[in-house]
Amino acid sequence: RLLMVEGIAEALLLPVLTKISGGCLKESAVTVLNADGINFNAFLPLFGENRLGFPVAIMTDGDAPQIGAAPSATAVGLKAKEADISNLRVEYSAITFEHELARSPEIFPLMLEAFEILHPINGKKLKEDMHGLPTADDKADAFLSVFLQNKTSKGQFAQELAELLGDSGIQADAVPYYIQEVLKFL
Repeated sequence: RLLMVEGIAEALLLPVLTKISGGCLKESAVTVLNADGINFNAFLPLFGENRLGFPVAIMTDGDAPQIGAAPSATAVGLKAKEADISNLRVEYSAITFEHELARSPEIFPLMLEAFEILHPINGKKLKEDMHGLPTADDKADAFLSVFLQNKTSKGQFAQELAELLGDSGIQADAVPYYIQEVLKFL
């Protein structure tokens, strides 16, 4: 089984998110491939009828400008490839991986903690700013904006968050739905 992802953050966090969801990538013989962006099309000709027939999944960003808006043409185009490649499953977040994680009320506080480890001053301010925001979507939007403005290393952030998640005891329903769907497929 193969799970292709956009980057290092997904590759580092998927083992712990899978464990929280009740599974294990290693025991399920799932290899996570960091495509380093959206280079999935370079791999897709390898799969399908009369080719490699094991289950393959792509987890990518929908890159919509906001929740409820249409996903990017890239995400829609990848999803459409399921029609031609019978062993392919494509799932995408509404906006980005980090935004989708931040929408989870159980994961979000751990994200704030991980961010504060990397950016102590801005992290403390971000935590304070979150108290006035009414919805999970508002909080996720604000978090992503500050995350990007601070040029946070996705790899370092994912390492910190993975450790916090591993020790958290949160339940499977905290894991975003699109990730759960990819894991179920594999």
